[in-house]
Amino acid sequence: MDQKNKMRHRINEISPSFCIAKWLQVTLDLVHGENHSCHHPLRQPISLSDLKEPSKMHNTDFKKARRKEMLEGVRPKECSYCWNIEDSSSTEISDRLIKSTDEWAYPHLKEVLKASDKENINPTYMEVMFSKTCNLSCSYCMADISSSIEAEIKKFGPIPVQHEMHRSSQKQIRYSDNPDKNPYLKAFWQWFPDLIKDLEVFRITGGEPLLSENTFKVFDYLEAHPQPKLVLSINSNLSLPEHLIEKLFKKVENLLTKNAIAQFELYASIDTVGEQASFIRSGLCYQTFIQNIEKFCKKFPQSKCILMCTYNILSIPKFHLLLEELIRLKKDYKDIVLDISYLKDPSYLSPKIINKPLLEKVNKDLVFMQKNHEYFSDYEIGKFKRIYYWIKHAQDHTAYKYKPEMIDFYIFIKEFSKRKKKDFQQIFPELAGFYNLTHKLFIEFQMDKNRKNNNQTDLPKAQKFN
Repeated sequence: MDQKNKMRHRINEISPSFCIAKWLQVTLDLVHGENHSCHHPLRQPISLSDLKEPSKMHNTDFKKARRKEMLEGVRPKECSYCWNIEDSSSTEISDRLIKSTDEWAYPHLKEVLKASDKENINPTYMEVMFSKTCNLSCSYCMADISSSIEAEIKKFGPIPVQHEMHRSSQKQIRYSDNPDKNPYLKAFWQWFPDLIKDLEVFRITGGEPLLSENTFKVFDYLEAHPQPKLVLSINSNLSLPEHLIEKLFKKVENLLTKNAIAQFELYASIDTVGEQASFIRSGLCYQTFIQNIEKFCKKFPQSKCILMCTYNILSIPKFHLLLEELIRLKKDYKDIVLDISYLKDPSYLSPKIINKPLLEKVNKDLVFMQKNHEYFSDYEIGKFKRIYYWIKHAQDHTAYKYKPEMIDFYIFIKEFSKRKKKDFQQIFPELAGFYNLTHKLFIEFQMDKNRKNNNQTDLPKAQKFN
């Protein structure tokens, strides 16, 4: 048994639902005053009263209750992302075990067990969202974390899908990125000098982090207060004016030159190639994105560049070309990593609802990665392999198992294309069969709705749309 397997075995010995991330990882949404233990579960509110002791921004009562469940072998419902993977195949490794055996997690196992579900503990891995300001309007994103989508919703209204108000703002209260007007941001900066001493990974998300002054405030703080063991990471869409990219590069160069951090990592989001990538992530310039990746890799050859792919239905047609692009990049730059996660929500863009021909395409791309093992690591292949088996496990080709989601796919694509003034069928000819199938289901749904209306039978509210 190798070292990783020994660590996984030890984690499962504690409990089959135990995950160190519930203790040592946190994502803080300072715009809405919320947190979650990693990016998979839904965010939970942080009480204003907890801000008197800022570490409670991480150690909330809700999170402590989930820790108790994990220690008792109970699966927290919010962690369904990992349970889906673990239930789809007994051989696939979920993020619960990947995270728990990571360098920022497993060495602190004794501290975690000592803290149990009662005591507060500082995270070693933090993600923070300072601002929702963003220059993109991505298809699967929402107004609560993108100012561009918020503007779109104000102009056009919500997308008229049947069963969920995706992209619309779901939160009543939000705060500015000014510490004087945002109690959560103020508490964060009060906590930061103590917090930073225990952090091993600090990652800034958004929105688009390079559009927030708080991002550069972090750089300035670290330059004045070096943390030579810290890995600093930033998410970016890299479709920004050149002066912002250069500003980032200059700040990173200063920190690395002065040994103020141990390492810098750039997380850049991309889901496929070319015009299809720009459709998914509206506002993205694919060529600019690739050029900025290459600039970063040339300037910082010792830094990691992680390409984040949120794998969804629209990723599938040209995903093989993204893999080929990665091979080209990997030949020149050794520290480029593909990190693939499946899209869970919105469900109508999730790859679990695809039909058999598209599933065969996913399998073909998996085989391509396996045949090019010299370019793709076990980690990268494993992440995609588990997505394939998750989709396969979800499928039932004898019936339209996800019929409501398929209808919503058609409704969403038609409306999104109209708003962005794009021709979906021209951009995605490979999805013609699936699109026509969902159109057919939509027409049948409309006819059924009209029949019921003629019979003066009201549809349930959850089934109504404009």
